[in-house]
Amino acid sequence: MQEVIGQDAALSAVATRVTEEKERVRLKVGDREVAVVSLEDLDFLEDIENKLDLLDALEALQEASEDKRLIPWEDLLEDIKRSRQADGL
Repeated sequence: MQEVIGQDAALSAVATRVTEEKERVRLKVGDREVAVVSLEDLDFLEDIENKLDLLDALEALQEASEDKRLIPWEDLLEDIKRSRQADGL
């Protein structure tokens, strides 16, 4: 039971360093490594990730719009309407 109390104290110390002292803490457990960061840092990193995802999506849309094999959505809808009318639907 003593070990759990020691771990709680260590975790509390890490939380204090991160939240109050604005540190970023790297922990290594065996061959695994993790970082403990503030929620502010996490939000910032997620914002960056979202912006990069948006840039990737915009690039994909640009490439798709340049692809002459693609059928515009409006043309596809018209084809579907014509096909349904021809089938009597």
